[in-house]
Amino acid sequence: MRSQNKSFLGAVYTLARLGIGLLFLLAGSLKLFTPASASDFLSRLVSMGAGLRLALVAILALVEVTIGALLIVNRSVPLASFVSSILLLLFSALGVLLIGDPVPCGCFGELIEQETDGIFLVRNLLLLFASLFILKRCKEAETASAL
Repeated sequence: MRSQNKSFLGAVYTLARLGIGLLFLLAGSLKLFTPASASDFLSRLVSMGAGLRLALVAILALVEVTIGALLIVNRSVPLASFVSSILLLLFSALGVLLIGDPVPCGCFGELIEQETDGIFLVRNLLLLFASLFILKRCKEAETASAL
């Protein structure tokens, strides 16, 4: 029975790692190609010039693409899952702040419209839990290999 549970958790880990990896890769890529909506979202949060906003969106997009690629190819997974957890926590906090007045977030560039509503918050929290599950499994594997 324990072996079945271990196999099941291994499959969930792999699906979570690949799913979050693909999602981050998609989100980052779409922001790189269509950054305007993410830049508009950023302008609602802080006052800064358009050039700086676009640079910040590009940096975020590159971080997302990197996280996604690392998770997909199964490299530096603890670091990638830690950073993805931090980003998802920050995105969720922004969602809570803006839930009363939903605005387009630009999460997936201009291809997929998503607002900072209840669905946004639930999606991000589910992804956060999945990312934390990946991180927990990595730490368990490190502990087991150290013994």
